[in-house]
Amino acid sequence: MNSIKSVVFSGSVTPNTTRYWFYYAKNLDSFYWDSFNFSQVTDMRSMFDSCNNATFAEIRTGNNVTNMEYAFENCQNITAQPVCGPNVKNLIYTYSNCLRL
Repeated sequence: MNSIKSVVFSGSVTPNTTRYWFYYAKNLDSFYWDSFNFSQVTDMRSMFDSCNNATFAEIRTGNNVTNMEYAFENCQNITAQPVCGPNVKNLIYTYSNCLRL
């Protein structure tokens, strides 16, 4: 995972969960949200946990997300805090060690 620098999807992506998708991708610095559809996602636990170089200017979530536990923990360079949907119930450590928020 340390070799991933950016993520671009060539078509529309509509997953049910993004749990641990980019966990510990320390060199990930960009994620292009345009093709990513969060409408079906319910679980974002640790999606970007420990992506230390991530500098997201924009972060999107969907209305069905209920779990964002650790989703952005240790993302020391992010400056955009996502707007959580109305159904999020678990935000434990979601922004822990996000030093620029």
